[in-house]
Amino acid sequence: MCTTYSGILVTPENSNVPTLHDIAVSLGRSWRWEGSTHRLWTTLHHSVAGCILAEKLGQSADVQAGFLLHDAHECITGDIPRPTKVLLGPVVRDIQDTLDLRFFRYYDLPNTCTIWPALAYLDDAVLYAEASLLFPPGQFPKEIVFLKPIQEALDSVQFVLREYPEYEDSMDPNGRLVLHYLKLLKARSVVDAA
Repeated sequence: MCTTYSGILVTPENSNVPTLHDIAVSLGRSWRWEGSTHRLWTTLHHSVAGCILAEKLGQSADVQAGFLLHDAHECITGDIPRPTKVLLGPVVRDIQDTLDLRFFRYYDLPNTCTIWPALAYLDDAVLYAEASLLFPPGQFPKEIVFLKPIQEALDSVQFVLREYPEYEDSMDPNGRLVLHYLKLLKARSVVDAA
């Protein structure tokens, strides 16, 4: 299905796992919102903002690390917006769930089912903040126009926007946001196996 940045072939059928650097590089090159935001915003930006939000809200290190990896499957499947996932049916979700379980097990994180309610809440909170901050006024995606983001999520997204505004921050394999993501994982005891 996909060969990672470092050359690892990862499919739903095999047991291979991308390195954390592979995940960071891929997420840093994967645009959120199908690239239609008025500012640079990748899945890597989203992941770091959600980890920061989790920390602000007092979530455990496992939840923080889980948020950093909750979209890791996208380094294999790509970012598929929610409305499209719904249209495609359970096949896509099953593939992503298979990859999530494998990655979480490999990186010694709790099963996604255990921490999923917290991850889902954080994911929605960051999504609402993204919609509020990354689209011109009046241009919110219709499906979330009525939702109001929480202040901590707005602060987290604004921090990431301010600190990592440059293309190279997320697109370069050694960009500042790529390295920050890896540092956040390491601080939460998530490291590549030797």
